[in-house]
Amino acid sequence: MKAVSYNSRSNEGFDGTHTMSSVFALRFGDSVALLLIALVLGATSIHLGGDGSPDFRIYHFYNGYAAASGGRPQDIAAAQLQTYFFPGMDVLYYWLTTWLNEMPRTLRAVLAIPYVIAATCVYVLARAVLPQDWPWRRLISIAVALFGVCGAASLPTLGTSMSDITPGMFVLLGLCSFLYFDPSRKDAAVLLSGLFCGVAVGLKLTSAPLFIGFAVAIAVSRWLAGDRWFRGILLFCMIGGLTIVAIGGAWWWRNYTLYGNPLFPAFNDIFKSDLVEWGRWSDDRFKPRNGLMALFYPFYWAFVPSGLAIELATRDARMALAYICVPVIAAVGLFRRSRKANSRLDLIFYIFLPIFYAVSFVLWERLLSIYRYLAVLESLSGLLLLLALLPAVKALKRHGLNVLLLLIMCLVSITAVYPWWSRSSPAKEAVAIGPLPSLPPASTVVFLDAYAMSYLVPFFPADTRFIGANNNIVHPGDRGMLQRRVETAIRSAPGTIWGLEFPPAFPGMADATLLHYGLTRVQPCSQLRSNIEDGILLMCELRPKALSP
Repeated sequence: MKAVSYNSRSNEGFDGTHTMSSVFALRFGDSVALLLIALVLGATSIHLGGDGSPDFRIYHFYNGYAAASGGRPQDIAAAQLQTYFFPGMDVLYYWLTTWLNEMPRTLRAVLAIPYVIAATCVYVLARAVLPQDWPWRRLISIAVALFGVCGAASLPTLGTSMSDITPGMFVLLGLCSFLYFDPSRKDAAVLLSGLFCGVAVGLKLTSAPLFIGFAVAIAVSRWLAGDRWFRGILLFCMIGGLTIVAIGGAWWWRNYTLYGNPLFPAFNDIFKSDLVEWGRWSDDRFKPRNGLMALFYPFYWAFVPSGLAIELATRDARMALAYICVPVIAAVGLFRRSRKANSRLDLIFYIFLPIFYAVSFVLWERLLSIYRYLAVLESLSGLLLLLALLPAVKALKRHGLNVLLLLIMCLVSITAVYPWWSRSSPAKEAVAIGPLPSLPPASTVVFLDAYAMSYLVPFFPADTRFIGANNNIVHPGDRGMLQRRVETAIRSAPGTIWGLEFPPAFPGMADATLLHYGLTRVQPCSQLRSNIEDGILLMCELRPKALSP
């Protein structure tokens, strides 16, 4: 294929007013802009409150504690199905929470750092799009950045362990790496982006659609530019794959040796571990119901609150806006290429970016369809809107384009309905747990229902054993080997047995568990309070029915 010239000598921008090397040459005004972004996001994180999110209570805090304290091999499914997830980010989160537990505001500010990094990446990308003499250039870049990272997929999880911006920021860093390197060093940009995207997948496998989208975009954009596309995708996948294995390989090997499935329990229809049934073990609740819905999925939550792609009612038009902008941007890129008018930045923003976005979204919809996992794509929505509007600059004039852009972003923002996940109550500590019953050595605590309670484990004696007996991976009467382990552990517990439950959330489930194991509560029971939730957990000593007074 004949190579297309992308002005590699001068690396001119869209209108020739700034060079590739100037993209990262931040001036004093840019430093002030980034400081403003950091202050806004840090203050917002502090204002929203501490982490009381469902995923914190279900597994993030416990998994971090377990990994930091030797793995806790005595526990069984204490964090339900999520017990077996890779705990890389959770360890860091647990350490930060433990270190800053008595400074909850500081902790919330620190947990905003991934958002600051993500917003900085979007700011740099938007700044690269606009010529140096563009009016309100920094203001527009700030607005585009904050608009992206404050969408419904991201803002409600700001400052929490539930956020998908934390792994996702590495994908955004990968995008920025294409701006950093001179075109003569294309392979260096590919390697660095592969490293960043590999980190994202290694930390959280739900970033895989973004990784694949990145690889496809590299191949297609390099092919269109007349470069060696296969070399590009090979380098990207090689460094990315090595990074993924370096981060998660040891954990996956551990899972394989212990459970017969490196991704246990996911894809157990392939690995066929005997611990649980041979199923996919994926959450398919939020996938499109039919082909028409799949084709226009973002529009289903753009105008009316919807729970189609998320547990809570959500309305946000950012993804629908991006859905419209992507084909417009791609069409502009192909038109410019047909006239051989592409610059290096054109290749990145009008060829690479729409391909990356489209492939990633299709894979998200096919494999995941959980709204929170759109955080990275949503963070680019303002940038896509800017790119789609820029070709109309002659008709709108620069100030007119700025006003239209800001009006659209304001309208989308003020009409959004956010899925506000639960937050902790104000307290002197980030995680404040009330008095706990005094347990004898080597006690066993059974989680009697499926409520999220594993965050309490770090506050009990280290030799206490915790067993999930009725949740999203084990149930009384299951045939898998994991249920047999639970049966054996409860029926042969050497010390005292205690039950922990939250009846209002799962009425009757704890009673069904006790009936199955022939246990009964010994009164009086203790009430456990914390700032993590408003409810009161019930903790009772358990005894076999035959031994009850």
